[in-house]
Amino acid sequence: MTRGECIKYMRYKLDVINSNISPSYEDSELYPFLDRATVLIIKDFIKSGNLEPIKDVIATELFSAASLSHANNSSGFVSNHESQFPVYADLSNLNGGDNTFLDYIDGSILLYRPNDTVNQITFENSTWVKLDKKERIIANRYKTSNFNKPYFLNPVAYISDNTKHLVIIPDYWTQFDKLELASGSMLHLTYAKMPTKFEDIADDDTEPDLSPDLHYNIVDTASDFAKIPIDPQSAAAEVQVDNAVKEKSEKEQ
Repeated sequence: MTRGECIKYMRYKLDVINSNISPSYEDSELYPFLDRATVLIIKDFIKSGNLEPIKDVIATELFSAASLSHANNSSGFVSNHESQFPVYADLSNLNGGDNTFLDYIDGSILLYRPNDTVNQITFENSTWVKLDKKERIIANRYKTSNFNKPYFLNPVAYISDNTKHLVIIPDYWTQFDKLELASGSMLHLTYAKMPTKFEDIADDDTEPDLSPDLHYNIVDTASDFAKIPIDPQSAAAEVQVDNAVKEKSEKEQ
């Protein structure tokens, strides 16, 4: 469906035209409900692991080592055995600039473990390792401290509260720093882009970003958001007011 067809179907769902009870919206007032529904559906597919239906909003980004910033003691972190602090990837610098990032899907980082006697990885054999995404509260348990020297092979990653950074926490034996001397990329990120807002779609003849197979689902969900529950007494009162206004208008004519 095009944007215009989405609005038309949504009005049908809301029964705005044929009912004195349903709330009456301008097109521009319906757009935020459609935006909210689109984001919710994207996140639901990410949680399910079924990415095919939302492939139009999936993107990848490669970060060089030099583009990553490093935490320090003043930011509340402690370095590990390799003098390595967590690193930050700036999500506001993705292709498209600010407000492009919607949600993390997957990622991997290049690392080595020179002094790990069990799972040693030399600098020359630096390896791509999948990130282990956690909620921030959970991720804090994996931080190195004076009392905590964690051991895990997959660096833990979480999204900062302002969604501007991906924070990557190494265990006690992982090292990133010297990879700045290496050429090429250090971090690979797969993420969902923020879909184009309905108000920013070129015109009513243009389709939204997601697959047409999802358009009815988007409108159905948006309609649920937009419908304002009205109890029978309030509804009856509104009808009486509408009729009174109509009768007064007819008499004045």
